[in-house]
Amino acid sequence: MTTMQWKYSEEGYIATWEYERLYIVGLHGLLGTPLEWIGDLYDEGAVEFAPVKKEPGRDFLAGFSYRPPVDVTLVRKNNGDSSIVACGLDKMESKKLVSGIALKSGMAYHKPSKTFREDIEESLIIEALTYELCGNISCHVEKDVEDVFGAVKYAHFLVHYSGLAEDGAYRAAGKRFGILHINDIMAK
Repeated sequence: MTTMQWKYSEEGYIATWEYERLYIVGLHGLLGTPLEWIGDLYDEGAVEFAPVKKEPGRDFLAGFSYRPPVDVTLVRKNNGDSSIVACGLDKMESKKLVSGIALKSGMAYHKPSKTFREDIEESLIIEALTYELCGNISCHVEKDVEDVFGAVKYAHFLVHYSGLAEDGAYRAAGKRFGILHINDIMAK
C-alpha cells in the first residue's frame, strides 16, 4: 500500500482533496431547501437519491450519479450548518454536482471552516483504501477502475442509504457497471 498523500486546495468556496485519481469535493454553508426536497430538483435518473436519514444532531441525504460515478452526501446539522460533499474519479463532474446542488438548493456557502475540513479529513483514509481496493479489483476483472469504483460505491449507497440487502446491492451495482460477479469478488 502506498503512503496516502492527499493534496488539499480551495477554489473560491469549494474545497478539494486529491489522492491519485480520487477527488473529494465539498462546500460548507447553509442549505436553503429541506433535504427531503433536494431529489425533486433533479430530473428522473440524473441523480439517484436515497431517503433522508435522521441521526441525533444531524440529517443526511445520500445521492449517486452514474456516468461518471460520483457519490454525494448532504448533511444538515440541527444548528443549520450544512455541507455537500462528493466523491469521484472525475474532478470536474464532482465539482459540477456539488455546485449544482448548492445552486438548486439555494445554499448560502462560505469558506471551508476548520471543523468542516476536519470532519471530511476523518474519512479520507477509508476513501483512499476503497480507491486502492478498486484498483486491485480492476486488475483481476479486467475492467477500468472507474467501473469498479462505481460498482463498489453504488453498492455501498444501496446498502447503507437505500436499505437494500448486500447481495442484492452488489448484484444491482455489478449489472449497472458491467461487472457480473462483483458480489463474489467482494466476498473474498
